[in-house]
Amino acid sequence: MCKLCIADDAITYDNAVMLNRIVCLLYKGYLKTIMDNKITDEETINKYVWDYIYDCELAVKALASDLKGYTGYKTVIAKSCK
Repeated sequence: MCKLCIADDAITYDNAVMLNRIVCLLYKGYLKTIMDNKITDEETINKYVWDYIYDCELAVKALASDLKGYTGYKTVIAKSCK
């Protein structure tokens, strides 16, 4: 995905590398929390999923040089504020 965004001039190569690291670390962190705490409740897991998506969206907004009309983050932010 990052390569496509670089090719489309939506993000610089350096920022894409940073974004990839951020997304991977966030994933590891959220998954580790779920696994370490043996969370099985679907509602709680769903909350962690949406928290992860929200955090990724913030990273994209911070690092992208041009969102190219992308507005999906508005849905994520609205859902997380409920």
